[in-house]
Amino acid sequence: KLSGMLKRGAQMTDEDANEILDDMRGELSAIKGLESIRVVRKGGLGAEKGSVFGVFATQEQCSLAKEKLHGKVYDSRKI
Repeated sequence: KLSGMLKRGAQMTDEDANEILDDMRGELSAIKGLESIRVVRKGGLGAEKGSVFGVFATQEQCSLAKEKLHGKVYDSRKI
């Protein structure tokens, strides 16, 4: 789970969701094994609006993605 993609309290348009999805697909696909990716469009159940979930083939690939993106800045906010 990646969070911090959308300013807290901001409305998310389809354009915002698609932009986040495209950007994060580009970042995460650099790591082999990306199986799927999705953007939470409505908050709730422990994931705020704008969070990104990426699924990788192995735990090792998932850990690499987490290390690569930890602390990275996206649209002036830290992931």
